[in-house]
Amino acid sequence: MKDSSESVLEDGAVGSIDEIFESDNDIDYLRLVKTAYGSSTDYMSSNLRTQWERNYSNFHSRHPSGSKYRTEAFKHRSRLFRPKSRATERSKEAALITAVFSTSDIVNIKHSDESDPQGVESARVWKEVMNLRLKKTIPWFKIVIGAFQTAHILGTIISYQPWEYEEVETIETTTKTEYNPDTAEMETVTGRTTKKEVIKDGPRIDLIANENLRIDPGADWTDPINSSPYLIQLIPMYIVDVLDQMEVKDPKSGQPKWKKLSKEKIASYGSETMDSDSIRQAREADRQDPIDDQYTDIDEHKIVWVYRNIFRIPKKGDMVFYTLGSRFLLTDPVPLKEVYIHGMRPYAMGHTVIEAFRNYPTGVTQLGQDIQAATNDNQNQRFDNIRQVLNKRYFVKRGSTVDLRSLRRNVSGSITMMNDPERDVKIQKTDDITGSSYQEQNLFNADFDEISGNFSASTVQTNKELGETVGGMRMLKDPANMMTEYVIRTFAETWIKPVLTQILALERAYESDENILLAAGKKAKIEKLPENLMRAQLDLEINVGYGVTDPQARVTRLLFGMETASRLAPKLMQRAKDNEIAKEIFGILGYEDGSRFFMSDEEFSQFQQQNPPTPSEVDKQIASNEKIQVAKIEQDRLIWAERILSDERKKAADIRLQMNREDTQGNIALAKEAIDIEKLNLDKLDLKFKREDTLRKDAEIKDKEQPTLSRSAGTQKKGKE
Repeated sequence: MKDSSESVLEDGAVGSIDEIFESDNDIDYLRLVKTAYGSSTDYMSSNLRTQWERNYSNFHSRHPSGSKYRTEAFKHRSRLFRPKSRATERSKEAALITAVFSTSDIVNIKHSDESDPQGVESARVWKEVMNLRLKKTIPWFKIVIGAFQTAHILGTIISYQPWEYEEVETIETTTKTEYNPDTAEMETVTGRTTKKEVIKDGPRIDLIANENLRIDPGADWTDPINSSPYLIQLIPMYIVDVLDQMEVKDPKSGQPKWKKLSKEKIASYGSETMDSDSIRQAREADRQDPIDDQYTDIDEHKIVWVYRNIFRIPKKGDMVFYTLGSRFLLTDPVPLKEVYIHGMRPYAMGHTVIEAFRNYPTGVTQLGQDIQAATNDNQNQRFDNIRQVLNKRYFVKRGSTVDLRSLRRNVSGSITMMNDPERDVKIQKTDDITGSSYQEQNLFNADFDEISGNFSASTVQTNKELGETVGGMRMLKDPANMMTEYVIRTFAETWIKPVLTQILALERAYESDENILLAAGKKAKIEKLPENLMRAQLDLEINVGYGVTDPQARVTRLLFGMETASRLAPKLMQRAKDNEIAKEIFGILGYEDGSRFFMSDEEFSQFQQQNPPTPSEVDKQIASNEKIQVAKIEQDRLIWAERILSDERKKAADIRLQMNREDTQGNIALAKEAIDIEKLNLDKLDLKFKREDTLRKDAEIKDKEQPTLSRSAGTQKKGKE
């Protein structure tokens, strides 16, 4: 590889692919970064930038760039913006909070083999470790809301998940009294010891603005992060932080992690992408760009751009390195596995809408942008009309002496001076607004609510007949809930689950805080940590499912399931976990786990010791126990009686069955005899018919022979004569 200390790429030098990959050991990484950065920036500017700016404008209830309301012609006309986009986004955020933070367990981790007791215990420990990290050290609430908000507006959210470790050296001064043999006196000796203190040691989640991460446009839409041949993250950093990184030493080699540069070169090389970004300006709305505009005269506090680059190199795999802009190498490229032990690219890209074959799908805000614009037009035209109805338009004769200022103010009870009131001024009357304008507004509202999956008063007004009944209200609300749950589920599967999977991998690779592990083991009620804690095969699940936006429906569904289980499998309910059931119910209702409403086992035991039962209560308890025993004995007696009766019924049924079988066999024998007799009679009858037929045939033959014999006899008699 070329000498990186002089690896400064001149402006405009891009080069061909053959020049970049000159050989396996001599790759021009700066030229590679500049080429990839240029192509991805061109794609973003041509296809995404304008739409993202418009989405942010709609989110901030501002007319987007290029709108007619931002021209000089509409300077004095109504330019109101109805915040339908922002209202929808706020309702979706509220539903997300209900879905994600309704229970105390943020994640659920299971072992792949439930029959392995140590594996099951390991899963319980890691579950509590994740819950502790997400509640104590990671601002999970803000991160989830910010990620969902960005995905709702732009359609995509990107985050970076590293393990953060930082230690500082502290010098401690110690004083002690020692005996000095030379002076034979006790003397005070001052000493200094250097001690390292860990100030950061844990996972971190950083949300990245969409314009600050570049991927190849041709990456696979199902997994753009891992399928893209490169990732370039643009990181705004203060110059003082860059200088500090150049002083941090690698614990393995003892050399500085970043190559050293002067403050002037850092400011020069790191400001090449300091041009004001239109997406960032749209996100800031009416505010100034905090990154582009420098508000300090201290050079060390100015902002420069550092790139974190991951490039897939032939025969080497993913290589990670940092550059100052695309002009100076800050670190030598190293394999990804040397930087991230889990071997994964530490990025995640999530969505709220799935669109096949598109790396950057449409955001929910964009789905209703045209209806939002039509709603604004309808509102502003109606408002202009109301203004003209309430404040008439005047036509004044040119050159006439009329007090125009008084006429313009139109103050009640004022006097306007003019020469000829009949001909100098003419009042233009404007017809009032028709009802169709308000009907059109309701239709726009209903269309917007339908495409965005929102449920509001306009939805009820448009469907008055359904809205007048409780069942009708539920029929109107259910489709909106389904759309909301679809958006939340999509976000959870595409961003929350991949992010937490990476955090779990980081925990298993880097976690060394014994306090965290012991606290997790105690919460999981495990006295000794399992031996295979780091090697267990774990499956992570997120506690976000369907039907999560309606607490009452969730509780009703839980109760229905428990009641059904108690009917079909009564023995199963004997193993029910009371604590888990209470945690789920109160968590759905917004009280986390509900533990504060009930005493723990220790508190209940202590309460019983401090409040022993009185004699009357003991007698009542004994009587109650006796009643329970009697009831149990009676129940057992009834069960045995039922079993005996059941056996008797079974024997009686067997006897009846045997009798029926014998009767059936006798009937079959009688039937066979009857059939034989009938067959014999038929044979006799057939024989009789055969005899009669034979006799009849013999008679016929005789009848035929009788005339012949008579003629023969007559002939003989005549011959004699």
